[in-house]
Amino acid sequence: MGKARAETVIARPADVIWERVCDFGDLSWYPGVESCTLSGDDRIVRRIGMKLDIVERQLDHDHEGRTYGYRLTDLNGESQLRRGDGEVIDVAELVGHVRATLTVIPADEATSRVTYDVEAPDQFLDGIRHGYQEAVDHLKGLLEHDGEGS
Repeated sequence: MGKARAETVIARPADVIWERVCDFGDLSWYPGVESCTLSGDDRIVRRIGMKLDIVERQLDHDHEGRTYGYRLTDLNGESQLRRGDGEVIDVAELVGHVRATLTVIPADEATSRVTYDVEAPDQFLDGIRHGYQEAVDHLKGLLEHDGEGS
């Protein structure tokens, strides 16, 4: 198991960013998500182009601290995926072994840092971190350039 972090600085107040990402059942800000539904503490996520439902269980949610954490608890569907280099990987190995924490930290009144920390099996860590980096970069674009949330 390894740990990694994706992060970015967004020129928006922490409360504005947190309001956009705080709903565990709303991943409309996360790129590549076809659907996301909430069932109790679980969210079921389907990525565009995949025949796989990803089930993530919220473990903690601290509105005041602007953070929440979750664990990958189940996969339903085709878990064998072909990577860009042609290698086939079975992401079922990730179930129960991925934990992520999203946090919004104020830097000053107008700027904040968004971090996405992940623990995952070493062989998957770089790919997962890369996906989370794309997500925080996309969020930055939404909030800074498109004016969403301002």
